[in-house]
Amino acid sequence: RKLLSGNTLGGMILFPYYRLSERSAQRHVQLTRKLGYMPMLIALTLVVSSPGGRCPALIGGLGLAIGLQMILAGVVGIHMQRKTGLPSVFNPLISDGFFPVFLFTMQTALTLLAVALLWRTLRNVGIHLPAWQNGIVATLVLMIPFTRLANELVRSGGMIFAPLLLDLCRYASINLVIILIAFAILEPTDQNQIPAVTIWACVTLCVMICLFLLIDHGIRLRKESLTHPPV
Repeated sequence: RKLLSGNTLGGMILFPYYRLSERSAQRHVQLTRKLGYMPMLIALTLVVSSPGGRCPALIGGLGLAIGLQMILAGVVGIHMQRKTGLPSVFNPLISDGFFPVFLFTMQTALTLLAVALLWRTLRNVGIHLPAWQNGIVATLVLMIPFTRLANELVRSGGMIFAPLLLDLCRYASINLVIILIAFAILEPTDQNQIPAVTIWACVTLCVMICLFLLIDHGIRLRKESLTHPPV
């Protein structure tokens, strides 16, 4: 029963405001449902406006968005029914320890699906990015759930190096955005190397500053852990 009483990771309670026993949970559930409307609307618009017939990828994206919404509604519905007196067989499935992780996973999946459909939209209108730019954008999108998780670890206070992990996610995102902007500014056919040198000098400076700040933070956290070891 203790394992089912809260969403824990090594004794740390994560996303406690997502537990359905909390008053704020319904607001987060409604926000997640509204987030799910975005990929559905994008996919439906692209399916209707797609020339030459239906696109299996878009139809699959629309079906996935609808399926995720149905899963969310089903899990929340089962929990609400259990609270009104259904048998306790539902307790392990819809425990307060399960639902925060479930809702976080749903939010992440819906966000990734919406970004993927937006990327498909850009391709449909003729905007094609090089493979390395697609890789940077994909990495930035994947940093969103990792940053949220690191921020939650900092909030829980049960992991001394969680602030360092959060800084790593933030600095990585900042540097990826700077690199993406630098490549977008530079013209491949530009023969004048002075602007390029200036831009890349600024990028290198930003990367080095973030690296030094990260190392300094790690050293301070290490000293703190040696001086005040966790109980």
